[in-house]
Amino acid sequence: MPMAIPRLFRRREVPVPTLAGWLLLLALAAASGFAFVRSLYPLLAPNAPIGQGLLVVEGWAGGSAFDDAAARFRRGGYSQIVTTGGPLDPDEPFASDGTWAEHAARELRERGIPETSMQAVVAPNSERDRTFLSAVMVRDWIAARGKPVASLDVISLGPHGRRSRQLYRRAFGNDVEIGIVSAPPREYDPPHWWRSSEGTKTVITEATGLAWTLCCFHPGLRGSEEERWGAD
Repeated sequence: MPMAIPRLFRRREVPVPTLAGWLLLLALAAASGFAFVRSLYPLLAPNAPIGQGLLVVEGWAGGSAFDDAAARFRRGGYSQIVTTGGPLDPDEPFASDGTWAEHAARELRERGIPETSMQAVVAPNSERDRTFLSAVMVRDWIAARGKPVASLDVISLGPHGRRSRQLYRRAFGNDVEIGIVSAPPREYDPPHWWRSSEGTKTVITEATGLAWTLCCFHPGLRGSEEERWGAD
């Protein structure tokens, strides 16, 4: 008697969208994609300042950040402005300032902020994790001066803002409350960033950088050599 072969497949009816159904799905996908594109910049560039403590200005952030910093400091609430950043490239038009931190300090002096209200905290030369290294240098400067702070606001540029706040939180832990100001860039229109090559390149780069920071950035223990592993 021949052996019965078990059935390996069975017939089922599978619903397939009609032409109208496919068009509806495509329309929904397009609407979702457009909503994501529009929401990406606000996600990357939050504005959530605390309004007191130290005001930290990332020296590379440029004119709009310096304007914002000067205006906020004049309104009161902050005890001091701290500028950050490492050595400038020799081909920068303002290379004579030496470092991004000193460049920002000069720009703020030109906007009427007195020298006595500022401190340039220079970071070592580094090819990677420069924002985190600057945050570590600010943290160490606060510890060295012996005047703890409960909060600080970081002024960054546009879509770098969320990553800056994340890295400052990594550097300071729960010791200090970190606020963020994302100064709008002048090279492109932030609400319509995808309409220019500069905006597209910047936003996509910052989104990728933030994703890497959240999933893969693991600095060493506080005060360890690994914490400054990117520094020369």
